Amino acid sequence: MSKVSRAIILALSAQNIVLSQAAHFRGAATQYDITSDADFDAQRQQLLASGSSKCAGAVSTGRNNCEALLWAPTGDHSLPCYSYGGTDDPCSLNYQNDMNGAWLYKDPSNCKSGDTFYLWDEPDTNGSSYTQAAQDWLKYSQKWASQLATMRSRGINVTTPLARFGGHGVVESNLRAFFVACGGACTDESNPAYIGVIAANPFCGQWNNPDCRDGATFAYNELASTYIKSFNLPVYITNWSYEGEDATVDKQVNAMMAIENFFPDGESGVVKRLYWLSAIDYPWGHTTGYLTNSSGGKSLGQIFEDKCNSL
Repeated sequence: MSKVSRAIILALSAQNIVLSQAAHFRGAATQYDITSDADFDAQRQQLLASGSSKCAGAVSTGRNNCEALLWAPTGDHSLPCYSYGGTDDPCSLNYQNDMNGAWLYKDPSNCKSGDTFYLWDEPDTNGSSYTQAAQDWLKYSQKWASQLATMRSRGINVTTPLARFGGHGVVESNLRAFFVACGGACTDESNPAYIGVIAANPFCGQWNNPDCRDGATFAYNELASTYIKSFNLPVYITNWSYEGEDATVDKQVNAMMAIENFFPDGESGVVKRLYWLSAIDYPWGHTTGYLTNSSGGKSLGQIFEDKCNSL
């Protein structure tokens, strides 16, 4: 992290708000046993049959990590899984893990798991911008128009880029830049570029005092802005955990207990789903958020599942 980034965090911590890291390689690859296409299709069918899930997981790069880092520790194969692109993840585009423009050549009709196709993770912390992401999405959606139609016929929706949080108004500004650059194509349901979900990445950290609940409430209120609500789209919290060099497993539990603050109005609230970050947290490189970790005699996966069931 640069001196400028650290200065920004220190300045914002006094205001008790959420700031997302410039995590260039969040979710970097850690390989586990590969799960078959049949298993992923079964997971999609289970998810669609059970209805929309309020909880989900973001795991280290590659869909083969969904089993080890999300489904096994929670015991719940219906949870949607986001795995940061790469050659083993046909359901997301990623500037870092689909290197040298490889994202442009990923056929979206190969996305057969879950109910979501994810655009780029925080373009502005991965060498791009939200304006460029819109231009890239228009290019991609025209190239793969018929394949996107096939994908959508399975009930799969496309998200915005996963927008970075910061101080007041930052996440709205990032989303606005994307939608302005995309124009009417992103809001026209008949267009291949149509966006069906707003995605955003808030985090808890040392800038939240006394615990993560204030950070979750701040993030929710930012996402309930008039501009964002005007799209009348579901909002997904695509990364949530405790981040920073001071992270511990117990602090991750604190972040889990704050999840309910993203759903203050139950089913009628703007946030419809939250993804727990069960991945390597860069630039610090720690794995305290892995759902395989334990606290108080229970795995974080069990704690997460219990919390989700209580929502």
